Amino acid sequence: MLLQDQPLQRRIGVVSLTVVGVTTTLGSGWLFASYRAAQIAGPAAIVSWLIGAAAMILIGLCLAEVSTRLPASGGLGRYLEYTHGSLASFIIAWVNWLGFTAVIPSEASATVEYLAAQPALHGLLDPATQQMTPPGLLAASGFMIGYLLLNYWSLKLLLSTTTAVTLFKLITPLLTAGLLLAERFHPENFGLGSAEFAPNGWDAVLSAVSVGGIVYTFNGFQQAANLAGEAINPRRTLPRALFLTFAVCLLVFLCLQIAFIGAVDPAQIQAQGWKGLSFGSPFLDLAMTLNLNLVVLLIYADAVVSPTGSGTVCLTATSRMALGMSESGYLPAWARRVDPRYQNPRLALLLCFCIGLGFLWLFRGWGFLAGMIGVMLTLVFIAAPAAALALRRWGDPDAIRIPGLRWAAPLSFVVITLLLYWSCWPKPGHLLLLIAAGLPVFLYYQHRAGWPEWRDQLRGSAWLLGYLLAVAALSWIGGREFNGLGLLSDRGWDELTVALTGLLFYYWAWRSSWPTPALRREQAIPPAGSPPPGGP
Repeated sequence: MLLQDQPLQRRIGVVSLTVVGVTTTLGSGWLFASYRAAQIAGPAAIVSWLIGAAAMILIGLCLAEVSTRLPASGGLGRYLEYTHGSLASFIIAWVNWLGFTAVIPSEASATVEYLAAQPALHGLLDPATQQMTPPGLLAASGFMIGYLLLNYWSLKLLLSTTTAVTLFKLITPLLTAGLLLAERFHPENFGLGSAEFAPNGWDAVLSAVSVGGIVYTFNGFQQAANLAGEAINPRRTLPRALFLTFAVCLLVFLCLQIAFIGAVDPAQIQAQGWKGLSFGSPFLDLAMTLNLNLVVLLIYADAVVSPTGSGTVCLTATSRMALGMSESGYLPAWARRVDPRYQNPRLALLLCFCIGLGFLWLFRGWGFLAGMIGVMLTLVFIAAPAAALALRRWGDPDAIRIPGLRWAAPLSFVVITLLLYWSCWPKPGHLLLLIAAGLPVFLYYQHRAGWPEWRDQLRGSAWLLGYLLAVAALSWIGGREFNGLGLLSDRGWDELTVALTGLLFYYWAWRSSWPTPALRREQAIPPAGSPPPGGP
């Protein structure tokens, strides 16, 4: 059947949107994040989860308002198109699209790495390099083909499957945490004072948020916004779905983190320290040590089910991101063609699948993908606070307004800047290289479009270009505990400098907003130079 340029139908309610957010968030992250966060921060990893959740809630406040004002498929990758122009929008959309496309093979990798714990399947993973062997890569490719088929035939089939998968994904980690707590819990593992509770210092607690898998794990909540174009009454359903996702997932991750810390053998901690912990399959190893056979079976099953659910939904979301980028003029027109029978952009699905397959064979393992993905998607969050108050400035004054956004938007911008700094050098530098690689694509399509309003476009995006350079520079000269040169003081002054820098760039971003062509088409407001209809 021929594909057509037609809008997606709105048929997803609050329950389905919440299911999408939860099932993406409860992916491979729960299998590894508690272990990696404890390695970095010790028992204070609990605080890292609370900090990460608080940061995501602030961003969620911004995202809830922006996504209800602009309920279009593509989510964060499209918002700056309406407030700052095509260049800023392309940078965020490019990083967001590639970041979530890389999540798809990371989920397949997690499944293969957990299954490799079986003696009969040891050949899937090279224990020396922690990279998948050719048979392992073929197995992971097979899982990715399964994600594609679930998406390819029907959105309805996808959502009905996702609901069942989500229920299983909620039960398994909660049951795992509960049985570990009941079978073996060592309260002395949590320490008696600050030195034992945070044995690697409080800087390590902050680093664990960015590089310990916490940001990577929480990233799934934005998938509800990426399906805004298919949501029933998005002004009501999106905010509810976002906050239900936060509440459910934070409860699960706190239970898992407490259970993991309490279940580790104290003698192992005394001998090796938290940094020296070595688990190939963390919760599986603990369950096998304690002879919890039911938990072992559930974890083996969930090592397939959880990543499959997340990988499937991520492929759904990335195809909608590609559709949104095509509508914005950043990708070919065929990427936005929707199958009239199955209501999905099939060519966009195939494009995202092929790019994800390339990531799989290039990086060959979960650990090699997860760290950089977290940093990429942290940068993407900058679009929510940057667009939030700008839409109040230029958009519909009667549109929905989330209480507290006037302080939440600048604060979340500062928090995102700190998260990028805590991710440690050279990751912010790698972001610059990734963006530079995509600029020829942007320039090609702008040339074909005739460079529309290019002066306003460049003026509206200058803050983001300066922000990226400033964050990379601060990371490079920052504290040694974050792999910097140590030119900034390690006693908190570096974080203060980064926070103030983030605040300055936030207000530059707000001042740089303008009624872009996309916003004028959406809301029929006057062109640039006219007085704004509303204030923050």
